[in-house]
Amino acid sequence: MHWNYNNNDLLIRAFKLANSEHLIKSLLLDLLTEGEMKLCVRRLRAAALILDCAPYSHIQSATGLSSTTIARISKQLINKRGGFQEILGKMNPHGRRYSD
Repeated sequence: MHWNYNNNDLLIRAFKLANSEHLIKSLLLDLLTEGEMKLCVRRLRAAALILDCAPYSHIQSATGLSSTTIARISKQLINKRGGFQEILGKMNPHGRRYSD
């Protein structure tokens, strides 16, 4: 996806301006359905478990995601964008394993 296509940068600008946890929560609740929000959380959890070298079977049982989705997330972790790695690193600066 190209962020300049159809003003997709609007989403980035909105999150940059959401400077409090309350506003971020409100924005997410307005933007996403409950199912979409849960899926985002499950994907982020899967990325953390992949970085912890958890087996796919454990990730599937912990997140309920399919092996195809887990493989897609794993491929995204390998690419050069690095969004998952950077955010998860900031969320866990002391290197605690996510599967603990």
